[in-house]
Amino acid sequence: MHENFRLLESLMRSSECLKRRIALLAEAHCLGLTEFGVLEALSALGPQPIQCIAERILVTSGSMTYIVDKLVGRGLILRAPCERDRRICYLNLTEDGERLLAELMPEHDGVIEDFFGGLEDVEKMVLIGLLRRLY
Repeated sequence: MHENFRLLESLMRSSECLKRRIALLAEAHCLGLTEFGVLEALSALGPQPIQCIAERILVTSGSMTYIVDKLVGRGLILRAPCERDRRICYLNLTEDGERLLAELMPEHDGVIEDFFGGLEDVEKMVLIGLLRRLY
């Protein structure tokens, strides 16, 4: 049982440490962590329904509305209604959103590389496999 608590502590500390580093980077570009998550997801996946992005970044639909409103207000994303189902709304990056991410992502990649840099590639693969067994 003691090992479970040590494992929990290690996972939580690692997660919080990485989250803090990414949050600092996002804040330097006047973004919150979840706002950056939305932009990053849209960059990786292309236009997506709001609900898909919310699920990917682990945010509730109520919070997502607030986040999307802020990003639309800043001109970084657009809402586009689905032609087949008007209940569905897609999110798209604007040119300003793409420009911001082009500036931000190399820094983000550096943060991630620095954080995981102490692990060998084979260790990373083992860790990925072990963590995926938990969910």
